[in-house]
Amino acid sequence: LQFLYFIALKKKKKESRSNNMGGTPEKRKLLSVTEKASSKRMKLLEKFICNQEKIDVGKKKPTKFPEWVTLQVAHGGFATGGAVSALEDGLELNKQWLTDTGMAKLESLYHQQNYVLQTPEQGALLVYWWLVANNEHEKAMELLGEIYPYFNSLRFYPSFLHSAPDTDGVFLLPVSHLGNSLCCIISNRETSKLQTRYYQQARRITAYQPVEDAIVKLLNQSCGDVPPSRTPSSESKKGSFTYSGGLPFTVTSETWDDALEKALDGFSEVQDNAESATMPNPKCASLRFLVKACKRYFDGWHGKGDAAEIVKILAKRNEQVARNPDIRLHQIEAVETFEKRDSFPALRNLMVYISKMEPEAKSWGFSEADVQELLKDGPPTSIEKKIRRCSILPMDLLVSEGQITSLEMLARPMQQLVTKCESSGFRDDVALTHMYRQLCNAFKQRRSLLLLNYESQVKLNEIPWIAAVTSLRKPDKDSKPDLLEKMSTVIVENFPETLIPNKVVQELERLKTMVGGTVPFIEEIALDIFMGGFSQKYVTAGKAAAEFLSGSLYERYYDAGRVFEKVLDLDPKGRLDQQAFAELAAYLGNGGCGKSGYGIVSNGKHIEGAMILTTHNLATLFITAPGLKEAVDLSSVVEKIYSFIVERHQCCHYVEFAYIKTGIKAIAYAWRNLLFYLSLLETEKQISWVQGKLAAHCENDSLTAMLKPVLTAAKGGRPCQDDVVTAWQYDRPKWI
Repeated sequence: LQFLYFIALKKKKKESRSNNMGGTPEKRKLLSVTEKASSKRMKLLEKFICNQEKIDVGKKKPTKFPEWVTLQVAHGGFATGGAVSALEDGLELNKQWLTDTGMAKLESLYHQQNYVLQTPEQGALLVYWWLVANNEHEKAMELLGEIYPYFNSLRFYPSFLHSAPDTDGVFLLPVSHLGNSLCCIISNRETSKLQTRYYQQARRITAYQPVEDAIVKLLNQSCGDVPPSRTPSSESKKGSFTYSGGLPFTVTSETWDDALEKALDGFSEVQDNAESATMPNPKCASLRFLVKACKRYFDGWHGKGDAAEIVKILAKRNEQVARNPDIRLHQIEAVETFEKRDSFPALRNLMVYISKMEPEAKSWGFSEADVQELLKDGPPTSIEKKIRRCSILPMDLLVSEGQITSLEMLARPMQQLVTKCESSGFRDDVALTHMYRQLCNAFKQRRSLLLLNYESQVKLNEIPWIAAVTSLRKPDKDSKPDLLEKMSTVIVENFPETLIPNKVVQELERLKTMVGGTVPFIEEIALDIFMGGFSQKYVTAGKAAAEFLSGSLYERYYDAGRVFEKVLDLDPKGRLDQQAFAELAAYLGNGGCGKSGYGIVSNGKHIEGAMILTTHNLATLFITAPGLKEAVDLSSVVEKIYSFIVERHQCCHYVEFAYIKTGIKAIAYAWRNLLFYLSLLETEKQISWVQGKLAAHCENDSLTAMLKPVLTAAKGGRPCQDDVVTAWQYDRPKWI
């Protein structure tokens, strides 16, 4: 019903926008671009609705296909009933690869390595040939018996490439992603979005700006003879200012009140006459408009009191609009100007180059030869960055160049490195190593399903033909500890303030398994499908974290001493002990009050309690990679997290509470990470660091309220739990 409502709402918005756009060619084109952008997602949703009676939502096997089939998954993790490798009447196409000619083709592809696998299923017959060639006839027949019933509906053979892909380095994004991005950029800039942007800009200058200028002028008048101004404070931290001059609303009169009311009435008239496509929200438009004008008054050039400069800026702006009274002419000139820029021909050349590439090769990164060809004409810096982001480069170079800007971006190259490390067990056979990497990379492209009742996603070794290859791999643990420590160092040094996303957690878990670690890495749980309990690995991770942080600042800050003692006595395999862990997590997440209520916030508090108990993989990182503590500078890590918190904290002062919930969670998660890394320092360093930060803030600063409980915990005390920073709140937290 929710999906049906979503589609009905889309149709309603589409009809409303069609009516409001007046039927002009430019606006019809804007609508068509929007429809194309959402058509793929809408088709998947409609397919799910049509087949929902045949789909068992929340199960590991939601359709008629086996678990190992790569399913089409809509947004939200809902299987649509179809398969990515679907093939109509594919029986003969698959059977021809079992003939002598087909087996010879598979042998040629295997040795020349000029193939690519879009899904794991496309490597099944290649593995079948390899098993037969290596006299593993029993395993080959088991594999054929597993896949033969689906020969008519699924594709089990690989795609041919003219040249073997380069697998020495890693890439952040595949070429296909860049191609799709360029299509959107060129289409949007040539047509709809560019024109709409200029249209809205001209509407603002001609209609809204005069009213805003009138309000700003009235605010200046209400300050008296000396207009206010602000200068950056040299003594305080970044973002602090010293205000001087008069204050608004100190000098008012009846005529001033009438003028302000008249200006706001003028805004209402402009709003009524505006087209609905560009009209602000009618419920709070006037208030937002006044607040925005006040913000410009304080932060912008109006507050400087330089009347001559203001007049010059306004005259230049009005002249630009008057020069193009016809908005369509204004749009045409803008497009022509854009086409004359250096970046536009470079974008087109790059798009043409990508279009000539083999479709299968676009699932990989640019080779070294491709990069040299694309960069030989010296494209603009922006185009060069796009090319290098999709190029196959060493991991160290990507990190040093700053190409990896988040942990989400780290997931893809990390997965390629872990796969390369896993395949080192086939070091005697280069072709087998290449096949295993292709299978693993194809498996990682599978989209996750929405699962309930603590079911897990399909594992790599649950794919029959991958399991057959893996069983013959020779263990090689020489380079795996080094890779685990290297990846952990990259995470801690570059992104210490963020939660480790699930994609990165999965790769860390693979590395931990290879080195023989016992403490599991745990994924972040979705709030809307939280079942109120935690599985065995959460209890194991909680016990390890409790032992690692016993008697630390982290334990005292969250008053988790007694909780840690109880967690250490739990048996991870016992169902009752798993339930006891969930109760302890609820107790800790609610500040010592236990689970209360239902809904998103209640689930959020419960999950946050588990994050506090397990440190959400931070303790596991240092336990699994013992050399990590010496490899990173913990003081620099703490400073980096604190700078992030201060920056986000300042932003939250200027936005309504409804819009900063994401910011609050980011601050609270970063604060918990800061406490963990601070706990690894000596007690003297902890106290001196906190005291230094307190000295830089005034007594009534909300950051001071956040730091004082940390100082109490550093000195051995236990702060009041009402002062502890947590992510999930029913109301606005007092530290914002």
